Amino acid sequence: MTENANTTSHKAAWSGSVPVEDTALAVTDTGGPGQPVVYLNGSYATQRNWRHVIAELGDGYRHITFDERARGRSGQSADYSFAACLRDIDAVLDATGVRRPLLVGWSYGAALALHRSTRNPDRTAGAVMVDGGYPWDYLATGAGLGGTEEGLTAMRATLDPILARNPHVQVSATVPSKHTTVVRKDFRAIATAVREVCEVREVRAGGVCQEVAQ
Repeated sequence: MTENANTTSHKAAWSGSVPVEDTALAVTDTGGPGQPVVYLNGSYATQRNWRHVIAELGDGYRHITFDERARGRSGQSADYSFAACLRDIDAVLDATGVRRPLLVGWSYGAALALHRSTRNPDRTAGAVMVDGGYPWDYLATGAGLGGTEEGLTAMRATLDPILARNPHVQVSATVPSKHTTVVRKDFRAIATAVREVCEVREVRAGGVCQEVAQ
């Protein structure tokens, strides 16, 4: 790790590079005592895509963003696998000293958030999945990134059995934006979902939704 970061849990804002395996990830941490929120990008997106969501949520949260391998300001790698992306999340958490983040993932990042949160519940404060993490491969069906109305309806219907058997999984909002523009156009809905997850956690913890309360 370079620049202002250190290997302990720091609260000061910093932006730098986190070495991982054969590459280095560009990471930005706003610092602060609030609940850490780690944003997981879509496949071809960068950390910059989250700026409207972060601005909407404000400084009551600790926002941590990073560029995936070979995206934005991060370096290239010989490994772009799903497993490598999961290891990158761990590297960023280790570098920032965050133990239980709230994960917010969009598209491919939503699949990462779903995978990591369900397999590491004791190390995750919650997860917000933005147009992704569905139990249905809509790309393989030819529905495309924007999708048809029929395809989107079928995709959303696959959530019904999961919602029925798991009261902790909820749909926060259904928005009109297409897959590629949802973070930019419906950032307020995403911010609302983050607040809702944090509020649930506050009730369960009987206190403030922040890292130091964990």
